[in-house]
Amino acid sequence: MNSWELEKHWEILVARNRLKSSALTGARLFASALIAFGLVAASETAVIAMSKTQWHLQLRDQSTGIHDFYFCPSAIKILDKARGYSIISSAPDWDVVLFRTDDKVLCRQTRSQYYYNMGFKQKTSFKPPIVLSTQKIGPVTAPLIYGPYHNDAIKQFKDIPKQVDDLISCYFKMGCVPGIRLRVVSNKVPDRSKTSLGAEVFLSAAAEPSGVTLETLTLAEGPYEQSTFKIPSGFQLVKDTKHIKTGMAKRKEAEAIFLDMGVGDELGKSKRK
Repeated sequence: MNSWELEKHWEILVARNRLKSSALTGARLFASALIAFGLVAASETAVIAMSKTQWHLQLRDQSTGIHDFYFCPSAIKILDKARGYSIISSAPDWDVVLFRTDDKVLCRQTRSQYYYNMGFKQKTSFKPPIVLSTQKIGPVTAPLIYGPYHNDAIKQFKDIPKQVDDLISCYFKMGCVPGIRLRVVSNKVPDRSKTSLGAEVFLSAAAEPSGVTLETLTLAEGPYEQSTFKIPSGFQLVKDTKHIKTGMAKRKEAEAIFLDMGVGDELGKSKRK
């Protein structure tokens, strides 16, 4: 090999080493970028998780008792203490899942199916309301709105979507409103002595309008807990919500009474002889 060939061979070796060095440097930079991006993404996720909160609202209805509502921007859970069942609905589809933990049964419906079965009609636009007063309810203030049948104290919670507002209204079989009802005052019940709702409300008895049919007992904001909105697994899937809203024990008790009276499922065939 002559001197010219040796020189060319040397130049090729140097070029190859430079390419290897550049590739290693590029790979290292790319890896560093990935690590940095991962750290930033993890940091953002942590910030979102830390900043995400949920509300706990406890309402007492004059007819149906105490109900608990847990909601955040992406989900809502309703606990019917009187009848012993729960409802969970969450983004993105907002399907409505009803279940009982005692009987381990579950019923899933689309939001439109649930609204239809409950006779609820959605609204997207509302007339400007007549505001009677602004009231302090727990840690928030809400305007008391005049309505044709009752007056509603309605609160619009920041970042809480319409799906949450509508599901609560539908659950109580009330009309659609732009927010969540915190108090309902019936215009048809002028005498407060006819109601026995107790005194553990946020407003004093003297300041409350007469005829309170729905009132807030608890309203608090706290840290988001994913487990609150977790749909149970392993439950038997049922199609009819009657298996959810009335427990098996209650149904058997009612059936036994009807059979004993001779008007049960067997159409008059009583156990008694």
